[in-house]
Amino acid sequence: MAKYCLAKITFVALFVVGLLQFTIFSRPSTFVDTRTALIWQRCSAGMRDNMGDCAGVAGLYDWQQALGYCAQLKGQGWHLPDRNELISLVDWQKRTPAVPDALRANTKNNVYWTATSSEEEPNKAYYVSMFSGFSYPNKKIIQGFVRCVQSLP
Repeated sequence: MAKYCLAKITFVALFVVGLLQFTIFSRPSTFVDTRTALIWQRCSAGMRDNMGDCAGVAGLYDWQQALGYCAQLKGQGWHLPDRNELISLVDWQKRTPAVPDALRANTKNNVYWTATSSEEEPNKAYYVSMFSGFSYPNKKIIQGFVRCVQSLP
């Protein structure tokens, strides 16, 4: 009986922690990952926040454009996430897209660029597939989606 109760309590605690991972802000269109202390754009680049929903069409960017898009955002420290930062959004229990429920509606089921270049092939950088959660290097001229990030102050 004691083992059953402990397992049940552990499950409930993990479930609650999962629900509390993200704090959604309506302005300025961001959410905070409380595990990593990172502030993320709510909508993919090219879309706009429309009262909590993302409206418009997400843009496709090559790697250089993705870096530039994040760098030009208003506010301090916005950048294209590195590989580890973007993988931190992946929920390995989910697919299509492989992100927590709180982010599913505003995440394209495709590849998102990271700022991490391939050491072996300088003309490639890593992306993260939000379909599967896996990360692979791809040519920097290929187009992908973008979600910018900054650290909590």
